[in-house]
Amino acid sequence: LPPALTAVVTSETLDAIGTMYCTVQYLKAQKNETKGKLIKSIIGKNRTSNVHDNLDKQNQHIEYEKEKLNKATTAAARWGLELQCFADKIPEAVTDVEARCKSLPLASTDPSLPNLEPCDLTVQRVMGFYVLKDKKKHAAAALAEYNRRRGEATG
Repeated sequence: LPPALTAVVTSETLDAIGTMYCTVQYLKAQKNETKGKLIKSIIGKNRTSNVHDNLDKQNQHIEYEKEKLNKATTAAARWGLELQCFADKIPEAVTDVEARCKSLPLASTDPSLPNLEPCDLTVQRVMGFYVLKDKKKHAAAALAEYNRRRGEATG
């Protein structure tokens, strides 16, 4: 592919992988809440199959979303995406990730943003980059900043 097109494909792929990572992590958090409800119902001897059924459905959904994420990262690895334009801007140290993400837009789909260039960073692209590099702690740090800002936005 021509370099300009490669940069676009890379940025779009990082956006998608970052989004999928957010989805999987969100679903895991929801599952933990459901587990808490199940434990409370068992302790209170209000055994409801409703909570149990919900937990089973959540497990299935998480597995489905994780599989999609795994397929995307496997494909992206095979494509040999050019990540250098991102690597030069992304922190190596986990402790620097949240600070770096504070200055970035959350996602390229934000309608208030001017047109982003393919190598411009967003928090989703940072997460996608770290997921591709299998740097779980880094991705989690970016996700923490993403969730903090999304929480502020939704109040």
